[in-house]
Amino acid sequence: MANGDVLIHNTQWLEAAQTGGGEMDFRPQLAGIRKRIAPADLAICHLETTLAPPAGPFGGYPVFATPPEIVDAIEATGYDGCSTVSNHTLDQGFAGVERTIDGMTAAELGHAGTARTRAESRKPMIYDVHGVKVAHLAYTSDFNGYSVPPDKPWCCNTLSAAKVIADAESARVSGARVVIVSMHAGDENVARPSARQRRIAQRLAASGTVDLVIGNHVHVVQPVEKIHGMWIAYGHGNLISGQYESWPRNREGVTTSFTFSRQGDGTYVITDAVGYPTFNAAHPTRVVDLVSALPRTGGDPRLLEAYRTTKRTLLSLGADRDGFVVPEPGGRG
Repeated sequence: MANGDVLIHNTQWLEAAQTGGGEMDFRPQLAGIRKRIAPADLAICHLETTLAPPAGPFGGYPVFATPPEIVDAIEATGYDGCSTVSNHTLDQGFAGVERTIDGMTAAELGHAGTARTRAESRKPMIYDVHGVKVAHLAYTSDFNGYSVPPDKPWCCNTLSAAKVIADAESARVSGARVVIVSMHAGDENVARPSARQRRIAQRLAASGTVDLVIGNHVHVVQPVEKIHGMWIAYGHGNLISGQYESWPRNREGVTTSFTFSRQGDGTYVITDAVGYPTFNAAHPTRVVDLVSALPRTGGDPRLLEAYRTTKRTLLSLGADRDGFVVPEPGGRG
């Protein structure tokens, strides 16, 4: 399972401090998605921003420095790991990269897309999922004008089809039977994938080295598509953020579920693909699982609009014809 950006603004850490009585507790902000995430064989999040030192200073848009307590909430929600590379990865320089990986490692969470050492950058993140080795790779299209340290070019993965394919091939040499790629790209606040997103997806699918692409970055939901047997969710939207209450699409997201099944020849293919629309409520910040929260008929008009808009967007490239399902509200999905 995978979903959208964990993007922490000051409103959220102030809420977390109030919840925890002075010590930040982000767990209630993510609790609404836990019943989806915790039972998954493999659950991957996207940590959009780097961690600040324990005592701060903390920062929100445009230069983020996130309270490290968010990692405790990610672990408590049931995630196994996160992609940690984005356009905000270098907001706090290389020290932020190191702190973030240190925090993830301390919580026994996996990470992909960034590295503290050259040796670490050469070792793909591979999860053992019921005896099946699953690789998770991650890349971003830019760093908001910040430059990758010239003496540490390996610290942060920059997106190119050639690099992704080469890394996927290397992961398979390391034993991976399934390769999942997190792709941080696209035009922000645009619900259609960009020409570059489509072009890279085509190349990855044609290579036969990648099984699934998890897209983030644009802060709105984008479509799902199956290309040459490879599924791609171009944009999962935001999971939680304090972003733009005036722009409704920033409040909407999706949690995707992909089931891999072993074939007779020993390969693994996706046999079930599902999208669960979510809503990022504000004041207080809470993730709402719309399939579970909405009744079969009626319900809160804003939540119903979010569900319908998300479903329409997800299926706008014809994913339903290839078997992608968005469960109806109030059902057992």
